[in-house]
Amino acid sequence: MSRYDDRFDVLVALRDQIAASAQPWFVLIDPMSRTDLSCIDQFNRQKHLVDLTSYGLDRALCPYVVRVLGSRDELLEETVSLAWERRQDWQEPQPVCGWLSSELSPGSIALSIKQMAVTRTRDGNRNLKRFYDPRVVQHASFSKCPVYAPDGWLQWFQLGFDGNARLVPHRMPAAADREGIISSDSIHEGWVVPAVAAIAQLQRFGERPSAYEQQLQLAVHCGIELGLPPENTADAVSFLLHKVLVHPEIERHPTVCMWLKQAASGEASYADQSAEASSSWWRDVESGQWQKNIKDESRETGYG
Repeated sequence: MSRYDDRFDVLVALRDQIAASAQPWFVLIDPMSRTDLSCIDQFNRQKHLVDLTSYGLDRALCPYVVRVLGSRDELLEETVSLAWERRQDWQEPQPVCGWLSSELSPGSIALSIKQMAVTRTRDGNRNLKRFYDPRVVQHASFSKCPVYAPDGWLQWFQLGFDGNARLVPHRMPAAADREGIISSDSIHEGWVVPAVAAIAQLQRFGERPSAYEQQLQLAVHCGIELGLPPENTADAVSFLLHKVLVHPEIERHPTVCMWLKQAASGEASYADQSAEASSSWWRDVESGQWQKNIKDESRETGYG
C-alpha cells in the first residue's frame, strides 16, 4: 500500500487506535458479499464462525471473526485494502464489516453476533437481522434510530462509502425475551432495503451518495411519517429519489400528496402512478412553481 494512496490514511488511523488500546482487536468478515477472500485466507488464521446455518444460511456464507495481531499485522492492511476496493458497491453486502476492540474472546464475539442477529418483530415473527452490515449501519443515520451491537464491543470502526473510517456509535438494545430473542424495531428497520437501493441508484446515476446523506435522512424520516410501506420497495425507492433529486418538499405537491396517500393505504402504487407522468410535468414539479400556486390559492381562500 503506497503512502500516497488515500487508503493509507485509513490504515494509519486504525493502527493508532490499535496501538493505543489495551484490548484485543478483531476484524469481522462477511462472505455473503461473494468477494474473493484469498487475501485473508493466505494468513491461515483461525476463523471463528457466526453459525447461522440453522436459520437457512449456507455455512460458506456465514460471517466470521479473525483476531488482529497488533497494529502492524499485515492482515490489517489487507482488510483495509479489501474494504476500500469494495466501499462504493452498496448494491451488495460489504466483505469487511469493521474492526473492533472487545474484552470478549473471538469465539464469544461470534456467539454474541449470532444472538444479536436473531430478532423478533412486533407481530411475533423471527427475523435474521444483519446489524453488522455497513449498509444497515449507514441506514441507521437515515432513520435516526440507534445502532445496536453486543455488550462487550468497545470500539467499532467501519469504512464508509466516502472512504473514511467511522467510529460506529452503538449501544445494547432492550432486554431479550424469554427465548433470548431481541425485539426488532420493524418501523425503522423496514427502510433498510429501500434506503440502500436508493444509494445504489444514485451511484448508477453517477452521483456521490455521500453528498446526499442529509437529504436521504430527511427523505426516510418523511417516508416514515407519511406511513409509506417500506416493503413496497419500488414505491419507497421512487419516493426517496424524487425527494432527493426532484424537489425537497415534493410530498406537498397536490398530485404527489394524493399518490402518497393512496400508496400508504394500499389503494395504488406510487411508483406506477409517478411513472405515468410526462417529462414536462416532472420539470414543472422540479421548478417549484407549484409552491407559488399553492400559496396564491391559500391567500385567495384566506381573503375569500
